[in-house]
Amino acid sequence: MLLVSSGFLPSLTSRANLRTLSLWDKLMKRDYQKPEWKDYRDTIIAHDGGRCQHCSRTTKEGVILQVHHKVYHSGLLLWEYPPIDCMTLCRGCHLKEHGKIRPSSGWILSSHEDLGELAGECEVCGTALRYEFHVEHPHWFSMIVGTDCCDRLMESNVATCIRRQNERLTRFIKSDRWRNTSKGIEIRQMKMDFLIDSDAKGYFIVFEKVCGKKRFSTIEDAKVTLFNLIETGGASDFYKKHKSN
Repeated sequence: MLLVSSGFLPSLTSRANLRTLSLWDKLMKRDYQKPEWKDYRDTIIAHDGGRCQHCSRTTKEGVILQVHHKVYHSGLLLWEYPPIDCMTLCRGCHLKEHGKIRPSSGWILSSHEDLGELAGECEVCGTALRYEFHVEHPHWFSMIVGTDCCDRLMESNVATCIRRQNERLTRFIKSDRWRNTSKGIEIRQMKMDFLIDSDAKGYFIVFEKVCGKKRFSTIEDAKVTLFNLIETGGASDFYKKHKSN
């Protein structure tokens, strides 16, 4: 005999929507008890081979199988849906699908920010943050998390790489290797010499006696652009091409 349970409700992705689940449960509880739903549920589970379509576990492994409605159609009873609109999930995967348990995978990074000091707080572990990572999930509300929690949610080292790059940028900007000269400020990096000069229009980068056309409102903005040119290899490519000519 299959160990099964009733289905859940459509996916709800905000804190406000999550609070409405109990109301929906009360309104639809009777339909989940009807024999038509139980027959339909058993049919879908059988069609899916008696296993969760996300984690592949079966009742032999102690999980409770449920039927998930991938979409909801107004006017249709729970057992009137075409089979293509339903799938078998274990209870844990079903809860994650509906936002009742924070998903452990499927997160994406939408943006990140260096606050300059410990001014933020991770919404997962409560740690004070300087580097904020904004993550999103289709079945959960967006969160602001720290480096470690971001990497765990995304199952990668993306946040660690971004943080290390930001720390390298900060060291470059504040480096004591910057020298004040009569022409501006200079630095030697990767065996190449760079100068940041200024005119009435703003700050600009000079490399191999070639003045960049772009103007920056601050020295720091010019340093950030120069850092990216060096890091991505653009400066080295320009240097090699210039020397060959």
